[in-house]
Amino acid sequence: MIGDCVKPLLLPYLMRRNLAWMVACLSLSACSLQGLVNHQLANQLSADGLSSEDDVGLAHDASAFYLKLSEATLKNEPQHIALAQAVTSGLTQYAYAFISQAADELQSTDAEKSNQLRERAKRMYARAQTHGMKALELNQVGLTESLFTANQVSASNSNASRVSSSQPLKLDPQLVGLAYWSAAAWAARISLSTDEPEVVADFPQVVTLAQLAYQTNPQFGKGSLASLLGVLEMARPGGSKSKELNYFDQAIQLANAQDAGPWVSKAESYALPMGDKAQFELLLTQTLEFSKTHHDLSSQIMSARAKWLLAQIEDLF
Repeated sequence: MIGDCVKPLLLPYLMRRNLAWMVACLSLSACSLQGLVNHQLANQLSADGLSSEDDVGLAHDASAFYLKLSEATLKNEPQHIALAQAVTSGLTQYAYAFISQAADELQSTDAEKSNQLRERAKRMYARAQTHGMKALELNQVGLTESLFTANQVSASNSNASRVSSSQPLKLDPQLVGLAYWSAAAWAARISLSTDEPEVVADFPQVVTLAQLAYQTNPQFGKGSLASLLGVLEMARPGGSKSKELNYFDQAIQLANAQDAGPWVSKAESYALPMGDKAQFELLLTQTLEFSKTHHDLSSQIMSARAKWLLAQIEDLF
């Protein structure tokens, strides 16, 4: 998952690849040329990836350049769904893999530095959320308002008749990935903003957005979306433990032993809160075994997380 979305780009390679295309465009007006170049660059940035990269340090260094270039390009192509998804997912996973994890590791030895990193991660998640929600709104006008309205109406007993008679909110199928990453970034931001009631108050909208994506394509991300819903169900007031478990089990089934993410999510968000030490240890051990034969970036990030969690097991239980 990390490797699919945190995508470094080598500019010289891109320039060589597109040189012939650029030359052919020189006969067009400067304005048209700029628009075509921006669109071609947006397509290229959203298509390039480093899913097989197993050097986390290299990915860390290169992804910063990719994300800055992608953000600049997205400003000129704000409705480009694939690029918006790449930017939103890239920022979200950069914050998770390279900032939040470091903050957790420093918590016991340098609380001040750890808190600084969490603040940075929160800003990065907010940045990702902003990009994602803006693109969603541009491609499905009225979606943002509908998310808030749906929850306001549902929370009002006096408007029960309106709930039953209103048209169900639906998501454009091509926006599922963007909705997933926007919800993930939004949820992560909220988790680091417990002292900001105005941010936490948006949690119902996050759940609604994730549910819309799930209703449209429950298999998205080979279990990533189901796993997110499991996390949200756990955090939702009055959430169902059985429903949460079903989401996590579905995520593991959809991953089909090709992604360690659902194992780590279930360990942290289900086994740990339930006090199930044996299941917690088993799920994380499976992650470590998986990473021995899968060296892509996502596997290495999940492996690092699993190792750290196992090292804290006596303090966690």
